[in-house]
This record gives sequence, structure tokens and C-alpha cells, in this order.
Amino acid sequence: MKAKTCILIFLLIFTCCNIEKKPSSDEVKKILDKYFPATILETKSAPNYVPGIEIYIDGSMSCAGFVRDNIGSIGRTKYCNFLRTLRLLLATKTNVKFFKFGTMDTPEAIASSEDAKRLDFYNQMKTKLVELLESFAGRDNSKLPKTLLVSTDAIPSTLTKKDIIHLIKPILILINKGYRFQLLGVRSEFNGYVYSEIKGDATVGWYSSRKYGERPFYCFIFSTDSNFSKSLIDRLPDEKFST
Repeated sequence: MKAKTCILIFLLIFTCCNIEKKPSSDEVKKILDKYFPATILETKSAPNYVPGIEIYIDGSMSCAGFVRDNIGSIGRTKYCNFLRTLRLLLATKTNVKFFKFGTMDTPEAIASSEDAKRLDFYNQMKTKLVELLESFAGRDNSKLPKTLLVSTDAIPSTLTKKDIIHLIKPILILINKGYRFQLLGVRSEFNGYVYSEIKGDATVGWYSSRKYGERPFYCFIFSTDSNFSKSLIDRLPDEKFST
């Protein structure tokens, strides 16, 4: 993989996280050169992973506000529309598994993405995004599905600029295993509390999209299927998203 591509991925991930002080381009390049030499980042051809799709939905309390719209109704936000779109997209596919992740040691199996349209779904103290991606990267290839999707607000569980390598490293490992990676950002109504993992899980206050604007959530998509991301994006024509 070319260094320029590595830097782009790094900046995308870092920008989506609410880090107080973002690194300069020079700092990004130094970290990449030190920890991820270009010679070991050549993407391999996609191996034949086991058929299947695994969907992981962030169950942390900072995501609860995504299910409440500006007039207090539950389940009518763009975030909830995305969850519905995801369910419909996968309805005809086999071997689809849904999970809730967060503080728990092992992600909890759930029936479908529709479960995440309830307020009581969001009861986890931390996002644990880094740990989840590291668990993917550490799996044997024979136990990896063809598609992994993670939906999260990307609240960071890292403390310093240097610690951000813990987030980028598993992504690059998965790319090196043969996955295509895409980061999808979608803005949605949000009315709820946001918690800071950097500041000891303290609340940073009530966030209202009517006052502050729509809040973004993100999908980390790893897939050996080149059409998966396109199929998902094509079903979101009315949403504000970026990739």
C-alpha cells in the first residue's frame, strides 16, 4: 500500500474521533513511517473467507441520543432509518449475524439492527472500539467472514496522539489480509447526553441537534465484496453522508 493511502486512512479515522488536539500531517507521517513501513503494507489478494456478514452496533450510552428526534419521538431519526436500511439490505442474505458491543468482554448477539432502535439498548459505559477492531485483526483467516461492519459514534478510547496507533494498526492488518476498507459517515438527529472517555466517562452535557446541528455516526466497513458498500450507499440517497 502506498504511503499516501496510509496517511489518508489515518487522517480519516483520526478526524472522525473527538480528539481534542489533532496531529499535524508531519506527525502523521512520522507515526506511519515508524510503525507501518510501506514495505509491509502491500494488500494481498482477497482470500476465500467463510461466507457470512457480521454487523456490530455500538451500545455505548453516547449513542442513545441517535434514536430520539427533535420532537422527542423514538425510532424516527436518520440513524434509525439507517438501521432499517441495513436490515432490508441483508434480509435476503444468509449467514448474517448482529452484535452489540461496548464494555462487555464479548460482543452480545442480537436479533437484528432493529434492536438498536430502542433507548434501553444503549447501556454500555465505553465504546471499546479499539478492542473490537483488534479482535478482528487477531482472528485466524478461517474464522473471518467476508464482510464486517461496525456502526459507532467513534468516541475515542485513546488518550494521546501516540495511542491513536492502536486504532489504525488493526485496520491496516485487516487490509493486509485482503479486505477492502471504507469509512462511511452519516449525520443524524441526536438528542441525548454525550460522555467523554478521555475525561473518565464524565458527561460533556446534553447534545441537541436542534441547537448544535446533526451529529455524525460512522460505519467501518471491511469487505471482500466490492459491491457491498455500493449497495448500502445506494439505499441512502436522501441522507447526508460522506465516504
